[in-house]
Amino acid sequence: MLLPSDTVVFYYQSCTPHTHTLHTHHSHTNYPSVHAGGNMQHKMELNAVHLEDADDLHHKHVSLDVGHLIMKGRNDKGWTQKELSTKINEKPHTIQEYEAGKGIPNQAILAKIERQIGIKLRGKNIGQPLGGPKK
Repeated sequence: MLLPSDTVVFYYQSCTPHTHTLHTHHSHTNYPSVHAGGNMQHKMELNAVHLEDADDLHHKHVSLDVGHLIMKGRNDKGWTQKELSTKINEKPHTIQEYEAGKGIPNQAILAKIERQIGIKLRGKNIGQPLGGPKK
């Protein structure tokens, strides 16, 4: 059999006698062989290259002002970070990060903290008592 020069021939012999399989693979294709696992762990995709070059990709963090408001509200109630975290069903590390201005803002967590400490942490009037005028 005459094959092009860029073709690799695989010869498989099965466990049963008189059964042989001949497979060919053209090396100029970018697709793995039918019987190969297609190990792609060292192949860098184009998108990954773009991500390495992007310096402006980072998460927003809770502002230090909001962190200080959380700390003030917690201290006014006489709670530790652990006590506040227990009341809102979060880890103490979450409160620690938020107060330090390093936490990634999560609206659900901020809402739970607002309800517990009674201070507005989001939107307009940040720092004002939670609630508002009664109707």
